[in-house]
Amino acid sequence: MRAPLLFLALLAAAPACGGGDKTPDDDTLACGSGTHEEGGECVADAADTDTDTDSDTDADTDSDTDTDTDSDTDADTDSDTDADSDTDTDTDTDTDTDTDTDTDTDTDTDTDTAFCSEVLDSAAPAGPDCVTDTIACGDTLEATTTGGGDASGGDSYLAWYCDPFPVDYAGTERVYEIEFSERTAVTATLGAPCEDVDLFVVDWADDTCPTSGNSVVQCESGTDDGDDVVSFSAFEGDRFLLIVDTPDEVATNFRLTLDCAAR
Repeated sequence: MRAPLLFLALLAAAPACGGGDKTPDDDTLACGSGTHEEGGECVADAADTDTDTDSDTDADTDSDTDTDTDSDTDADTDSDTDADSDTDTDTDTDTDTDTDTDTDTDTDTDTDTAFCSEVLDSAAPAGPDCVTDTIACGDTLEATTTGGGDASGGDSYLAWYCDPFPVDYAGTERVYEIEFSERTAVTATLGAPCEDVDLFVVDWADDTCPTSGNSVVQCESGTDDGDDVVSFSAFEGDRFLLIVDTPDEVATNFRLTLDCAAR
């Protein structure tokens, strides 16, 4: 028994050949870590000198420039045509209403030579008293102050409050009377194409003509140069005297028209 034990001890202590042992099943060496078989021996593995120099700096060389190829052209064909057909028509209907009311205040009456030279009835007043004749609505008398009376004058017209301006009226006058049967609006027009004559309208009921010593109910006058117009109102039963007198002592022809309207 002592011999086998010694064999085993020597086997365990014997150094490994080439660092490896053959397996009992074949001739292949069993090399240790870091060795390999080469030529029936275990030799050390060569040192790995493969230094990993992989310096892959994966630089992103993607030069893919994001070009916006959006060719979506704004084809907005907004055809909003200003169809405003509001034609600015000048409807200015400003009519030139310049009604030039320049009144010709030239009171020079055109002389009616034929009429002024005409010889008219110059008989004395027929009466009563100073009255030459009657006159009616619608009449136009052509007469003359020549041969007339002289009962009235400037003092009478002033006393009757016909005319506030004292004028002599020293010439002759003609007096006409009219009576009214109803209420009437009257317009008396005295035409004086020859010389200046004035018109006085007196409300007087007596047959005797008034003088400066009498008071009259009403007196209206027209004393403009040229033609005179006097308007007055009469009531039923009224009697008026229409006196045509000259402010100068010059006898002259005249026309007297009476227009009436019932009221």
